[in-house]
Parts: sequence; C-alpha cells; structure tokens
Amino acid sequence: MTDEKWNDIQQNIKSLIGQNNYVNWISPLGFNGVFDGVALFDVPTNFLGNYVDQNFGDLL
Repeated sequence: MTDEKWNDIQQNIKSLIGQNNYVNWISPLGFNGVFDGVALFDVPTNFLGNYVDQNFGDLL
C-alpha cells in the first residue's frame, strides 16, 4: 500500500468515526507497510494500539 492509499483510507475512516475519534486514536498511528495482507502500524503506546485494535481494527 502506498502513502497515497493510506491517506485515502484515513479520510474514509475520519468520515466514519468522526473528527475527535480520528484525532485521538487514528492520527497517532504510523503506517509501517503491509505484510501477508495485514496492515502494520507503529503505535506510541500499547494502550493506544490495543484500543485501536479492539475498536477500529475492522476499519483498518
């Protein structure tokens, strides 16, 4: 996946979950590529990573 594609996905997610949720939970993620069809992200904390996985994992 390219950075351009990730930017498109972020805009779609923002429209689905709202600005506040996007800023708090999705924008801190660092896109790190795709491996075996799974998107990989860098997260600043384990808490954030777990929360995003549980609440927004299906969107990503």
